[in-house]
Amino acid sequence: MNLNRTERQEASDPMARIYEELEARLMSNIVRHIRDYGRPVDSDRWRFEKLAEIGRLNEENMRIIAASAAPSQKAAREMCFQMAGQALARTRSSGEGEEMSAHVREAVKKVYDQVWESLNSSNTTLLYQAANSYRRLVGDICSGDREEAVAKDFREILGEEAAKEAMGAQSRSQALEAALRRFNEEGIAAFFDRAGRKWTPEAYSSMVLRTAAQNAASEALFARMEERGYHLIQVSSHSGARPKCAGDQGKIFDRNNGSGYTVDRNGKKLPYYPLSSSSYGEPDGLFGINCGHHGVPFIPGVSRERYIPTGDLEENDEEYRKIQTQRELERRVRKQKRLCMLYREAGDQEALAKARKALRGKEQKLRDYVNSQENLVRRPEREQVPGWDKKDTEAGKQPKAVLRGGGEEGRSVPEPQKNRAAEVEEEKERGYTEGRSGG
Repeated sequence: MNLNRTERQEASDPMARIYEELEARLMSNIVRHIRDYGRPVDSDRWRFEKLAEIGRLNEENMRIIAASAAPSQKAAREMCFQMAGQALARTRSSGEGEEMSAHVREAVKKVYDQVWESLNSSNTTLLYQAANSYRRLVGDICSGDREEAVAKDFREILGEEAAKEAMGAQSRSQALEAALRRFNEEGIAAFFDRAGRKWTPEAYSSMVLRTAAQNAASEALFARMEERGYHLIQVSSHSGARPKCAGDQGKIFDRNNGSGYTVDRNGKKLPYYPLSSSSYGEPDGLFGINCGHHGVPFIPGVSRERYIPTGDLEENDEEYRKIQTQRELERRVRKQKRLCMLYREAGDQEALAKARKALRGKEQKLRDYVNSQENLVRRPEREQVPGWDKKDTEAGKQPKAVLRGGGEEGRSVPEPQKNRAAEVEEEKERGYTEGRSGG
């Protein structure tokens, strides 16, 4: 038999994580270019200077993308051949060797070539969209919505030119938190579908790779069937099938597009149909994108009619839904960590403190859900974001109270807090500020 949905999801995870980490690195690099937002210059001048950096930003982003290309290309190839081998192993006769024939390997390689073409195209889209995201971020920070609100106070204290500079720095500081939050929510697009919907690198690569895992397994199986002279396949069936697949599931199809009747091992007469009469080959059809069906060889007089019990399928679907819920909670944790990282990169300590608190809440929700489900386990490696680890999260916690020396038992005082001057010194040492105003 072929691969189930959970197997395809797990096969795609390592590559999807590579692309999600790539997006995080690109976003972090973008924020590095705007972290002088507090510099005392007016917003028009600051915007002009930032947009003049796009050429350098693109060069840096090209290097970041190129650095991830080699490992992702290798991982995609390994996944395709691994899934093909796994599918063949389930249909292998006893005593049959495990080595793939040249014909089977060529079929799998064609799947890999298509996958890498799609992923490589998304790399180009990422580079272009990263520049667009940078432009939007600069524009959001320089929106100027709040400048007039503080203009009068500044003009009363400073001259006209100094007021313009101070207002620019102040308004950018105020706009930064919301701008970065919006930037984090939108991310950087890797693909736009025909309906104009934007796909993130993680979502697009996961979809491409889940489909590739299915196709690699199917094409390897079909190539093996050709070698053996078999041409009939029976399609699996499950509840909740997509409209185009619903009419195809459970049927026997002829890959040579013939039609007629065959018999199973019990002598039962069964019809078979041309594969061309099915929805095979359509993106949302049989064995298409995110299709949950698989095909198995049907050998006349040897195979049996396969109908998987609905009860088992419902149980499998429920388990799949639980796993998907866990993955969604993990995705939210990763996105919040990325937001924390962006605030830290920009040097916005106040926004970082709030984001850290929100992160701990999302991590707690994930822990509670996993602990409430019998068959789920925490997978810390799926919560990681490059540039952010556990100590970064813990750094945002309030310090524990300590006992007073010689005081009454149980009385405590908090650890001393750093004053603003010390915080500014630390920011300067870390290179995050160049005279940020509005403190």
